[in-house]
This record gives sequence, C-alpha cells and structure tokens, in this order.
Amino acid sequence: MHPLNRASLCLFLGALALFVFGLMNNNRRATLPVLSERLSPDGVPETSCDDALVRDSFAQMGLPQPPAFDGTDPVPTQEVLKRVRAWQESGSPELLGELGMMFFALGEDPVAITYLAAARADDPSNPWWHYFLGAACQRQGHRAKAIELFGDFQTRARPYPPLFARLGQLHLELKNYVKALTYYERYRELEPTQSLAYIGLGRVLLAQDQPEAALEKLQKAVALANNDFMAYRFLGRALLATGAKEAAIEATRKAESLPQYNGWLMFDPKLGQAFKMARSQTYLSNELKKAFGNNEMERAQILVDELIRRRPKDLELVYSKVNIYLKQNNPAPALPIIEKALLLAPDDLTLLLNKARALFMNMNIAAAEAEVDRLYRLDPNNAAVFELKARCLFQRGQRPQALRFMQKAVVLDQDNLGFQFVLGVMCMESGLKDEARTCFEGILKQAPNHAGAKAQLARLDALK
Repeated sequence: MHPLNRASLCLFLGALALFVFGLMNNNRRATLPVLSERLSPDGVPETSCDDALVRDSFAQMGLPQPPAFDGTDPVPTQEVLKRVRAWQESGSPELLGELGMMFFALGEDPVAITYLAAARADDPSNPWWHYFLGAACQRQGHRAKAIELFGDFQTRARPYPPLFARLGQLHLELKNYVKALTYYERYRELEPTQSLAYIGLGRVLLAQDQPEAALEKLQKAVALANNDFMAYRFLGRALLATGAKEAAIEATRKAESLPQYNGWLMFDPKLGQAFKMARSQTYLSNELKKAFGNNEMERAQILVDELIRRRPKDLELVYSKVNIYLKQNNPAPALPIIEKALLLAPDDLTLLLNKARALFMNMNIAAAEAEVDRLYRLDPNNAAVFELKARCLFQRGQRPQALRFMQKAVVLDQDNLGFQFVLGVMCMESGLKDEARTCFEGILKQAPNHAGAKAQLARLDALK
C-alpha cells in the first residue's frame, strides 16, 4: 500500500478534468501486451510481463497508469485485464469504477483513487464511486476527506448500514465521541444482529471512560457472535477496566484463539464484492478464516485448495489443510499431505506434531508415540508434546505415567484449559475423583461457563 498525502490528493483531483478530457479522446483499440506466467524460485505462479509496455498501452488508451504487474499474482492480474478489454469495447464508466474497486482490493490505493475519481467524474450519479473513494481515503488516513466523500454518497444512495459504522469509526478516531455514538447507534438500528454495532458503541464508551456501560455493549456483541475476535478483544479491555482481571484474561485468550479476519470484509458486503471481483489472496484468506470460525469445513477445503494452487509451498496453508481433515476426524488423507510437506521442512514442529496427532487419531499408537519421542528431542519443553505423549500412554493402559506427562503439560502451559480438562478426565477415569474435581473446579474459576467442566462435575456428583 502506497501512502498518499493530502497535497498529492488535492493535486490529483484538481487535474482530473484534464484526464477526463483525455478519456474522451483516447485510442481504446490500443493492443495490450501479452501477459504470461512463470514460476518464482519458490515455485509460486506469478505474472511475467514488460511493465513499460503495459504502461504505454494504458497511456495509448487514455487510461490512468496501472500498478506494476510483473511478479504479481496472475489471477487478479488477469481479472483486471478482462475488465480493461471490456472497457476497450464499451468505454463504460461502470468498468472504470470496477477497476478502481479491484485496485482498492489489491491494496493499490493511489491507482484505485485515480480510477474511482475518473468513474465519479464520468458518472457522478453512481453513489458507489463516492463510497469507494471514501473507503480508500479512510484507509490512507485522510479522515476529513473520507467523511466528505461519505456525505456525497449519502445524498445519492439509500441508507447503507456499513457507511454508518465507517463514520462511527472515523469520528471515534477524531475523538468526536457524540457523533461516533450517533453513527454507531444508527448502524445498530439498521443491523441489530451485527456484533460490529455493539463493538463500536463499546469502544466509544471505553474512550469516554465509561467501562461499565462499555461492558454491557461488548457482552451483547459476544452474545451475538461468539467467534468474533474483535468483540472478545474489547470485552477483555472493558473487563480489565472494571477490575475483573481473571475474566479479562479469559476474554483476551479467547480473542487470540479465534480467526483474525479482516473486519470490513466481514461487515461490508460491497467491499466484499470488490475483493471477490479481484479474487485476491486477501479475500480468499479472509474467507478461509471465516469458514474456520463458522466451522464450515467443506467451504474451508475449497478455499484452502485454491490458495495452495497460488502458494504451493506456504506451510501455513498446509497446516490449514491438515487441520480441516483433523477437525473432520478424518486423519487418513492428512498423512500424505504432511509427509510431502516434511520433504521440504523435515524438522517443522507443527508438521511433526500434526503427523503424531493424525497417527494417534488413526489408532496407530506405536507410530504416534515414536513421532512424539522425536518431537521431544527437538523441543523438550513443548506442552503439546507432553499432552500427546500422555494420551498415547493412557491409550496403552499406562495410566500413572500418562498422568505424570499430563501434569507436566499443564505446568508448561498453565493457561491452557483444554490441557486441564484432559488431566481431569484422565484422573476421573483412573478413579482419582478428588483430583479430577480439583481440575474441573479450577477450570470453572477461570471460565465460569465452561460446559465440559460443568458436565464432568455433574458426573462426579452423580457418583457420590
């Protein structure tokens, strides 16, 4: 993303009339150079072209200069060129605007602003060019200009809920708290089931040093969307401000465990349309996080496969693909994927740990334990290794040894409630009722609504 200062933005807008005249007198039939694909040294597909020739052809057509295409992801580049060719046929301002939206989605804000401003000058009645210009200015930090452009949008369009959330955030950043509350309330009226409304209200109230009132709003946000990391993040801050330190730690831990999606892509459908048109990796990655957060494993599978085609050696994507199979309790197809990735990264701890987990889930306990022992040699203080070793030992009936390893896992990662829960279950299955009760009660002190711990305590009570 390239920064734009206010001076350059004003100069650009002042020169726009000359540019539009150029658009009306262009040679739209200029030939676009051929863009091919090559593999980078890392095996990633990328665009291969002469950027100077591309710039010349755009200039001959009277189009604003594009960003550099050489070395970029070929999928969005080809999507851009499709619309350029369509514009050559029609000269439609709609296509100019769509190009601006796509460049915005690709993070090319200066180029996006040029195209969107051209579309707005050619067809000022279309409110979306004003909206996306405002969004680009907002992302560049030009708050006053963004507010002005969003005002232009309001006069030309029916109420669009995300606009009010954007204005709320802008006025929050400008410390205009009364206006910020007004806009977030308007957004809440239009979208009463969206967590973003209550997150925004909570943030403004926190900024006004009203943590109790903020806490009420943020608790509502969490109730509406228990997979929204932003809701939990600000809930943690509100809880800490009200003195609930342990609950604040729990909320913050929950926030960090959830998919860190792009907020505006989650709540702004028109923005999502721009990213979808560009078929950008940002869009796909955000959709993948949303799919994981909503436990939509089939959609996650489709998205991760498309991303892997574009980043075949990205281990994070391999982790995601493996996790999909493990979440579906289907370890068999995960194993060959892990083995192939290990050829590239033989000592990758995440891959080795997932291999051990897949083997364990496949009930190949001996092989799983062999991998765990290898992991221990590589990382002797990894709590997850001790936890998996404990599971292997417990499965083989060596319960006292299993409990020792599980206790060590809990010591190494004292904030991991999942480990404490496994230890409690192992204690209960071993007849150690008092120790099991201590584990489950300890979990409830940190997480009072932990359903599993409550259920296990009820089982213990029934055994009295």
